[in-house]
Amino acid sequence: MPALQFHPLADLFPLLEGAEFDELVADVRAHGVREPVWIHGTRILDGRNRYRAAQAADVECPTRTYDGDGPVEFVISLNLKRRHLSESQRAMVAAKLANLKDGQRADLVEGLPIGRASGLLNVGERTVARAREVREHGVPELVEAVERGTVSVAAAADIASQPLEEQHQIVARGEREILEAAKAIRAKNMEERRSERIARLAAISNCDAPLPQDRKYPVILADPPCPARRATPTPGIQPWPRAWRCNSDARLRCCGARCCGIRKDAPPRRSVPPSIALPTRADNDLRQALPRG
Repeated sequence: MPALQFHPLADLFPLLEGAEFDELVADVRAHGVREPVWIHGTRILDGRNRYRAAQAADVECPTRTYDGDGPVEFVISLNLKRRHLSESQRAMVAAKLANLKDGQRADLVEGLPIGRASGLLNVGERTVARAREVREHGVPELVEAVERGTVSVAAAADIASQPLEEQHQIVARGEREILEAAKAIRAKNMEERRSERIARLAAISNCDAPLPQDRKYPVILADPPCPARRATPTPGIQPWPRAWRCNSDARLRCCGARCCGIRKDAPPRRSVPPSIALPTRADNDLRQALPRG
């Protein structure tokens, strides 16, 4: 039987290597190929490992032809049912599916988007996007580690953001070092983003500095009276302090006299008066950025 080529869709999933492939060869040598290999055109659509094992064991490899119109769903369905792939491994397969070149897409949906690829492999689009980063920027050893399932795609994406030489050094140290390096890179990136946010807040705070008094500005300042201030107090209603009363720039919606007072027997209102501003996380970051004293 002449040697058969692999279909691009068959190459989406990683090959068996090492001890797993040796066990398959021993089983094929003892019992033969029990499940025929699927052929699409003149290439193997599904069954690369069985075909390779049959060649290594020097036994006949039965084949059958696929004549359907959905080879993508067919290949993915067979492999997902037969193989126990982690989320990271499925994400790498989806990234391969989304990255197939036009010449390899002759029997695929035109312009297969990353959203459909993630749906076919039952994995999130964000995870597939990170897998694409690993495939595009990661060294081959890092890509193989994710495809084997020894490294998560999230950790690999952090490693792939580093220079190639540094990636080679990290991957050569082993799986534990990859995870530790990814954790350190992630913490460094978070600290850099936090410093940038504090710098932006500090720059914004400079805009609140007093304006120079030696010039004129095209600004009209108006403070129209609020109807609630002229309203006659209602019996049983205790008016709020002046600083709490609504005015033209208040954050409380004016509804007449009652918006500026509360009943004596009513529970305290939870709304924040306009003169009170609760501290936020941005305020805390800004406080740290400003000089003390």
